[in-house]
Amino acid sequence: MKKNLLCILFILIINMTACTTYDNVMVTKPDVTDATTAQNYSLIFSSYRQGNTVLYYPRIDGLNDAQKQDKLNSLIFEDAKNAITLFDDDIVCITIDYEVVTQRPELISIKYTGHGCVSSDCEKEVTVYYNSNVSIADGVILK
Repeated sequence: MKKNLLCILFILIINMTACTTYDNVMVTKPDVTDATTAQNYSLIFSSYRQGNTVLYYPRIDGLNDAQKQDKLNSLIFEDAKNAITLFDDDIVCITIDYEVVTQRPELISIKYTGHGCVSSDCEKEVTVYYNSNVSIADGVILK
């Protein structure tokens, strides 16, 4: 009984924090940086929220070429959103976080993980595992 009650409490807390409805909002926190820093750039924590979707992803900061930095940040953001589109349109809420696995001057490897609910009572959950490799030199996502 206690185990069931704890599970229900945990699900309610998750729903209250992760499934809060937002309009299309993008948040960037330049004061929070990842522990790893390459020689010529750093990564900053960013988030994207739309409806009940919450996506955390890194952004490049401090690259000498501002145009290239903008292009890379756009690529990273669009690729990160692919972690969401892997699922059907019937997801009620989903939260995806990231971990920088590798950060070198020429390459960033990012692992996205998270979970979501397909039903409003979170009876059916989905789990997200998505990896992305970004070539800094070429300005492309490596497949």
